[in-house]
Amino acid sequence: MKHILLAAGLGLAASPAVAGLEICNNGGQSLSLVIGYFGGGDWVSEGWWNMPV
Repeated sequence: MKHILLAAGLGLAASPAVAGLEICNNGGQSLSLVIGYFGGGDWVSEGWWNMPV
C-alpha cells in the first residue's frame, strides 16, 4: 500500500521540463541561425532563421 501511495504522490508532483533559448545579435551584421541536436540515433537540424541586426 505504501508503494502505491508513493507512486501516486510522485506522479502528481511531476511537472514538465522547461527550456529556453535567447539569441541576441549585436554584431553589426545579420546572421543565420540553425539548431542541431542528436535525437533518435540521428542528428536533426531545425531552423535556418535569419537574424537581422
